[in-house]
Amino acid sequence: MKSFPINYDGIFEIANVGVYRTTPDGKIVYVNPFLVKLLGYENAEELKKRNLENSSYYHPEYKRKKFKEEIEKKGYFIGTSAWKTKDGRNVYVMEYALKVTDDEGNVYYDGIVEDITELMESYQREKKLKEEWLKLFDSIPESIIILSENQTILDANETTMKLLGKDKGEIVGKKCYQLFHNTSMPPEGCPFIELVKRGGNFQLNEMTMETVNGRYLVTVAPYILPGESKRKFMHFAKDVTIIYKVQEKLINYLKQYNQILKIINDIQRILFREKDEENIVNMVCNKLARWEKLKGSCLLLKKGKDLKLIASHNCKVEEEIKELLLKWDGQKSISVEDGNFLIFPLKINSKIIGFFVVAVREDISKEEYGLLSSIAREIAFSINAVRLEKEKMVAYNELERTMRELTEMVDGIRNPLAVIQGIAEIEVNEDTRKKILKEVEKITEVMRRIDKIYMREEMLKKFLSER
Repeated sequence: MKSFPINYDGIFEIANVGVYRTTPDGKIVYVNPFLVKLLGYENAEELKKRNLENSSYYHPEYKRKKFKEEIEKKGYFIGTSAWKTKDGRNVYVMEYALKVTDDEGNVYYDGIVEDITELMESYQREKKLKEEWLKLFDSIPESIIILSENQTILDANETTMKLLGKDKGEIVGKKCYQLFHNTSMPPEGCPFIELVKRGGNFQLNEMTMETVNGRYLVTVAPYILPGESKRKFMHFAKDVTIIYKVQEKLINYLKQYNQILKIINDIQRILFREKDEENIVNMVCNKLARWEKLKGSCLLLKKGKDLKLIASHNCKVEEEIKELLLKWDGQKSISVEDGNFLIFPLKINSKIIGFFVVAVREDISKEEYGLLSSIAREIAFSINAVRLEKEKMVAYNELERTMRELTEMVDGIRNPLAVIQGIAEIEVNEDTRKKILKEVEKITEVMRRIDKIYMREEMLKKFLSER
């Protein structure tokens, strides 16, 4: 393109845009006052000393080589450029440049630049904010999607893509209920629908998402970006499946413990009420059969050097187990072909009187093991109480028999003694009489002592009968 004469005293001197003429080798031929001021120089002559081929005069993103290649190829250049001012600040301009040739064949680049620094800085701030938002958006561990007014997905974060196992291109444009619920319509309890119906700042519902096989706490909140007229909706989905499972497990756990406590309560009533050793252990084993984790239970008591099976409920005790129990050295469990058995020794005053054996279906907790240990201790205590009661009754009966025999003996002595005493008073001489009466008195004293013993035994008998 041919060059046109430039009126240096004309409009370019007062224009509110920068005007320049440069050469391909980087020399500045002309700059107008606006461009001198824009770049922070005192005058045009100072600015002309700047060699445009020196990269230090440009922002690192600006490539003069690319500018020259394009203007040489097309004859013009239109685009944004980033230059540096005298003091090193960045200036952004919208540049319009032409390649021109004068009558003598000299080539120049004539250009007009518009200062767009504020616009570019605003754009960069906006770009940075967007990048930070996207970084935050993708770093949030909960699923987030952006929805339109008709529940079309406009964007989705990384968590959502991982959750669904899909790329963003497979998610954007779909309806949220299609991807999360595999339905053609919003499901019952959809927080988006409820929010649209009632209005408000947000809606929070808990719901199942069928396609990801989980329970989620879903929050939907509307928002409008500056400069936009249509609402968008942010859809947060927090996975609460594990909380839901823990809650369910806790409920089951409480149900089990309620069952266990009822069983223990029934067993305690049996131990308190029953007075027969075999009845106690049979009824306890039957009650324990209601404990779901237990297959069965049995109780063996020592009889001399052997063990006798007293009670059993769904608990097969082979000779192998008996042999192991006879050699028991403190182990808490025994494993044999028929299964696993927990061993609880029955002790009275540190002496083992037998074993409470429990067959288990599954592992039991430390707390459950403690409950079974308590049951074993209470069984031992009750058996001991029953045995003491029996021993007491034997002693009572023996005492009663002895008292009866003593009474009969005293009565048997007292009557003949009275006769002897009468005869001594009437029929014998004084000296003999005194001797006889002296001996009678001794016998009478013995009988009085026996009577006192009898009274004490009567009191003891009354005491025992009241216990």
